[in-house]
Amino acid sequence: MAVITDDEYRAPLLSFWHQGLGRIAALTLEVDGKYSARLNTWKDFGAFSTGLGRWLLGGDPPRGIRASMERDGGQGVVRVDLDPDRQRGGADDIRTAAAAVAVPGSITSGPAQRLNLAWTDENTLEARFPIQKAGIFLGAVDLGQGRVLTLPPLTLPYSPEYEPRLDPDEGRKTLNEVARITGGAERTAWEGVFSASLLRRREVRDLVIPLTLLLLLMHVWEIAGRRLYLFAAVNTWIGALRLPKLRRPARRATVPKEKAPVAAPAPENFIPEKPVEPAVSPLERAKSKARDRI
Repeated sequence: MAVITDDEYRAPLLSFWHQGLGRIAALTLEVDGKYSARLNTWKDFGAFSTGLGRWLLGGDPPRGIRASMERDGGQGVVRVDLDPDRQRGGADDIRTAAAAVAVPGSITSGPAQRLNLAWTDENTLEARFPIQKAGIFLGAVDLGQGRVLTLPPLTLPYSPEYEPRLDPDEGRKTLNEVARITGGAERTAWEGVFSASLLRRREVRDLVIPLTLLLLLMHVWEIAGRRLYLFAAVNTWIGALRLPKLRRPARRATVPKEKAPVAAPAPENFIPEKPVEPAVSPLERAKSKARDRI
């Protein structure tokens, strides 16, 4: 906290703090409006605002050092270039460097991403990070001994595959390189797509011989089934199967009971008739006796 009001509210007017490799300041008073009359009459307000801006910038950048952040496809590249004519081995010589990159939405999602720069040659340090969000990437480089370099903002306005290409034949060269690595070939027309070399590479096999053997085997099986009565045995076995039948329970109908008819009593002089025996020829009787003997 830097400046607060001297009334009972003790409201903050100016606050500043360090965040990662950067500096933050918040000025909450009104600089132009109804309540800025006394502030505008303050003769040192210009020096005050200039000093606050210089503090946010962190002072003059070190000489002989250039820091940049650029985009290479889907990656961000943080690079520090050193003066080739610098004095090496001294106390001010740079040996290591680290960068902090704030991705879009990092204020709410978490802290900035920290990167350790590696030497790519004797005058260059570099680090890469993936660009997975659209927005503005901010960063700074810590060179040690209190020396901090701010990085220019980096943005991803569109998907990397739609990035304008300086070389119009870059796409064709990329495809040729992919074909060289994977063993492919460039084919821009239908001629030769189904050539013998391509078919062998795809392992296309002829199925005429296997299908012919299968047809002969089915023919032999059909002859054996008829000669050895295999089909008849299978039909008999299928016919002997008794599958359980699902029957629905019959509904019981209520039928009114009727009185059984009472037979009239037979008269006293009633004589039952004798059953008439069927006429059997002598030949049938002889066959019946012979059948019993057998």
